[in-house]
Amino acid sequence: LMMRLKPGRIDEVIAAIALYRPGPLQSGMVDAFIRRKNGQEEANTLHPSIEGVLKPTYGVIVYQEQVMQIANRLAGFTMAEADTLRKAMGKKNPEIVQRLKERFIEGSVKRKVPQAVAEQIFEQIAFFAGYGFNKAHSTAYAIICYQTAWLKAKHPTEFMAAALTSVMGKTEKVVAYLDECRRMEIEVLPPSVNEGALSFAVAAPRRIRFGLGAVRNVGDKAVESILAARRAGGAFASLQDFCERADLHLVNLGVVEHLIKAGALDFLKARRSQLVAVLEHTLEMAQTSQQDRRRGQGTFFGSFGGEQAQGVAEAFPDLPEWPEGQRLAHEKESLGFYVSSHPLARYAEALKRFSSAGTGGLAAMADNQEVILGGILTKVKRTTAKKGKAEGERMAILSFEDLEGTCEAVVFPGTYAAVGHLLAPDRILFLQGRLDKRRDEPSLKVNAVVPIEKVYETFANAVTVSPPPGADEGWFLNLRNLLREHPGECPVYLEFEARPATERLLVVGNDLFVTPSAKLLEGLHTLAGAARVRLSSRRRIQESSRPAEGKAAKSAIPF
Repeated sequence: LMMRLKPGRIDEVIAAIALYRPGPLQSGMVDAFIRRKNGQEEANTLHPSIEGVLKPTYGVIVYQEQVMQIANRLAGFTMAEADTLRKAMGKKNPEIVQRLKERFIEGSVKRKVPQAVAEQIFEQIAFFAGYGFNKAHSTAYAIICYQTAWLKAKHPTEFMAAALTSVMGKTEKVVAYLDECRRMEIEVLPPSVNEGALSFAVAAPRRIRFGLGAVRNVGDKAVESILAARRAGGAFASLQDFCERADLHLVNLGVVEHLIKAGALDFLKARRSQLVAVLEHTLEMAQTSQQDRRRGQGTFFGSFGGEQAQGVAEAFPDLPEWPEGQRLAHEKESLGFYVSSHPLARYAEALKRFSSAGTGGLAAMADNQEVILGGILTKVKRTTAKKGKAEGERMAILSFEDLEGTCEAVVFPGTYAAVGHLLAPDRILFLQGRLDKRRDEPSLKVNAVVPIEKVYETFANAVTVSPPPGADEGWFLNLRNLLREHPGECPVYLEFEARPATERLLVVGNDLFVTPSAKLLEGLHTLAGAARVRLSSRRRIQESSRPAEGKAAKSAIPF
């Protein structure tokens, strides 16, 4: 909205915030305001006496205060009477509105306003009053909006660190802000007991260190005790050093395990699996050491000035690191989201190519609009339908996450019978369905599901390759061999430049049609270059194959 409006003063930001609601957006008020502001439409205030009231908003009644001012100036209403009119119009109370209309017309005519004009103005304010917004409220928001926009533009790292801190504990908002950091190319580093603070903090010009206070099941008191130990004795040098200096009444086994899984001890250069394996024994030794110190007893290493942690290397069992999926699952368990990476990161290209929307944009879309979302199932609740023709039949309620955020998805019995076997936590899927916006948060009514392994062959309906200049017989033989490794029913087109500004599209023989996959695309990118490979895709899961982008094949190449 702001990009269309191109505001040049704070008044226009105030108006935009008042207008950015479903009623004004659907009524045409917003479009009229933008056209008039940009000089594409003349603003008509209908009568000189209210020109000063409507001039700042280009003749559009945006605020509740304007309704009251018009009634006061044009019809002689007291401000109390004008407020009664505003309330009646806002609540659409026809009896009171009709009574006040007669009073409005009568008062306007007394002030030498033609009756027809007075009636026209009343009808206009009756329409706009239903959408009117309190200007004082909008002004407060606009000032904050302007300040935060300025801070985000001029001090992006500091702004995003503060924004993340402000939503600690609200998983969905943190996920949205982390995605915004990725978009802004600001790196969010995992938490660290050696460098982190309680809150998110700036670590470098475009780097933010994750707040220790955001690690689940740790608690502010445990974090404060860790920070106090670090301030008193400097950076922690080893796991044993950390356990011996921490207050073990606050920093117990569960706390340290969550810190390890969150990446807060990665600076030790040991694998997270190794740290967890020795943790319990290390804590027992640290507890004994702390008890000895309290009793005034020393240890063998203590006699050398307490240099145990710095002078003795820790021995870890030779364990492999957790697989990426398990490591990220532990990370999410401890943080509520992924920081060092994301299970969807490796599929980012497919998600962008085949999704028609992201969860972050659902709120702005129309109710019942069909969309395709690509992401990961974080929770699957299987239940039974409570009413209707399918009463007692199995269905599922899903928590679904993509790189923008999360949403709920519902799989009703008719669809569940076909796709229920595909629904499991941590499964990466594409969901097709229609938006349901009857509640506060939009959800998806699922009508089809595709697992990530099948996404290319499901959505892709043609592959087009442009041979590079100078492609010889050997190049075409390599292409033929590659296509034969991926047999299927998807047509492959070759696009040649016949002469400047002219292209010729040819289809290969049916025996070289393919099953699209990430591996096939990788091979084609290696052979021809990514810019010379184009994948045409459909926007519905059930749709059948058709030629690329509506182009008919002109001739076939049998190879």
